[in-house]
Amino acid sequence: MNGIIHATNCNMANLSVPTQRDVPWIFLSPHLDDAVFSCGGLLSYLAEQGVPTKIVTVFSEQISDPADFTEYARTLHARWETGDDPYRIRKQEDSNACRLLGAEQVHLGFHDCIYRTLPDGSPVVSSDEELFGEIKPGEDALIRRVTERIAGITNGKHVCVCPLGLGHHIDHQITRRAAEMSLKPLYYADLPYALSLPIQVLAGMTRLSFNIPDRNAAEWARANLMYASQISTFWKSPLDMVDQYNAFLEAYNGWPMWMEVPEPEGEK
Repeated sequence: MNGIIHATNCNMANLSVPTQRDVPWIFLSPHLDDAVFSCGGLLSYLAEQGVPTKIVTVFSEQISDPADFTEYARTLHARWETGDDPYRIRKQEDSNACRLLGAEQVHLGFHDCIYRTLPDGSPVVSSDEELFGEIKPGEDALIRRVTERIAGITNGKHVCVCPLGLGHHIDHQITRRAAEMSLKPLYYADLPYALSLPIQVLAGMTRLSFNIPDRNAAEWARANLMYASQISTFWKSPLDMVDQYNAFLEAYNGWPMWMEVPEPEGEK
């Protein structure tokens, strides 16, 4: 996690990070850690430049009655060591991380998929296989509601970044689909899921790589550690986390971001 921030050419001309103070950046985060885990170094850098940043977390709530928790949800609660009210703890973790990175918090209030049910009353997910499976048709109405909320927040002048959905987590897929239905976003790699994946070459997209200054990379690591309930799910230790991030950034020659290739004029 080092270097100075600039665009290093991958398959198009070099671009600099837009840092106009009147153009805010909006980061769409499926859950209460995804934007920071994935984009914390850039968030730190933008705040340092005086650029307004906002993290919009889509799935930021749980159901209230523990009696309605599925066995799968209870298994995750046990892993997180958060008891029956994990989202109270996770919101505080998120607040601490956002404060460190100078980002505004917005929680849309939709339920995490481990708490949702389909129209027939069955749980949306009951296993890791379903968590990282396909979006179920019964979630179509939810996608429309998420799309409407994102559209209401992202109107006006801004740069908007959303997850690619690497790792195939259902809520990440929904966030990307809703973003694409309401705007033309830039894309970030979903970390930590993408840490173990090969370098992504995506059809119809070009990739930019931005080197993160040491001070912003260090702040990124500190912000990640604010999510204490989630660290053990993904890493053996803080040092293991740093090593994996360094390997990822070296593989991409910096922090990667993707954008759709514009259609040539006359071919629309």
